Formats: sequence, C-alpha cells, structure tokens
Amino acid sequence: MKKENNEQTIKSKGNRKVAISAKISPDLKNKLLQEAQSMGISLSELIEIILATKDNIMAEVETLKQEVMELKTYVAVSQNNYSIELNQSLQQLENSNAEKQRINEWINSVVPYLDIYKEPRLQKIFEGVKGKTDTVETSDGRTFPITYTTSKDLLTAMIHSYELNNPKTC
Repeated sequence: MKKENNEQTIKSKGNRKVAISAKISPDLKNKLLQEAQSMGISLSELIEIILATKDNIMAEVETLKQEVMELKTYVAVSQNNYSIELNQSLQQLENSNAEKQRINEWINSVVPYLDIYKEPRLQKIFEGVKGKTDTVETSDGRTFPITYTTSKDLLTAMIHSYELNNPKTC
C-alpha cells in the first residue's frame, strides 16, 4: 500500500524524486564523494546514475564474462595447437638428427676404404700420368681406354691389368 502511495505521489507531482537511505562504510562514502566531485556532480546524482545503469552494467559484465570464457577457450586451443606443432617439429628434428647420425656412421665406415687413394706411392704415380689417356689390357685380353683424371682411374687401370700367377686363388 505504501508503495502504491509513493508511485501515486510521484505521478501526481510530476517527475519528483524520493529520498532513500542506506548504511554504508565511511570509506565507501568518501570514495563515492570523491568520484562525484571529480565528475562535477552531487553524491545523490552519482548514486542515481549507478542505480539507473546497474542493469546495463550487469549485462555488460555478463557479456565480458562470456568474452573472457571465449578467449580462455581460444587460448587453450591455441596452446594445444602450438604444443602439437612444437612436438611435430621436435619429432622432425629428432628424425633429422637420427638420419644425420646414420649418415655419419656410414661415412665413418667408408672412410677407411678411401684411405687407399691417399697412399703416397699411388699419388706419386698418378702425378706422372695425370691427364694422359691410355689403353688398359685386362688379364683376359680385353682392352679399354682410360684417361687418368683421378687416382681412382690409375687404381682401376692397375687392378684390371694385374695378372695373377695362380688364378684359382681369386
């Protein structure tokens, strides 16, 4: 009944405002007073603005909460995708390192066989025939031309022209 009387009073007297009271802490009152003064309005006007816009503010808070949740989801998905990509890159790097290790092992296994090409006597003979062309006759009588461009060519000619005393041993 009292509410109806207040509403009727407001309607009958135009846009009159009614006073309300609230018990708040002195610190909060001082904070509100300072805010009102900085805005150039009265404490009453500030409280009216706060109360009039609280519904909009609450809706905005809910919208912001929703946006925060969406951002958290986005960040989580992004972190997961980044983690997957990072793990894939690390796996590729490990595979690459494993491949490099296999290649290095192969090189290390082949290097001792290549030492023959550094043999000083072979190098000295090669320097004497370097750039020359020759015909090599194999132990079975066939012939083929060879140009000495590397010490391997010289070694090939020597191997093919070598005649075994006892062919049954090879």
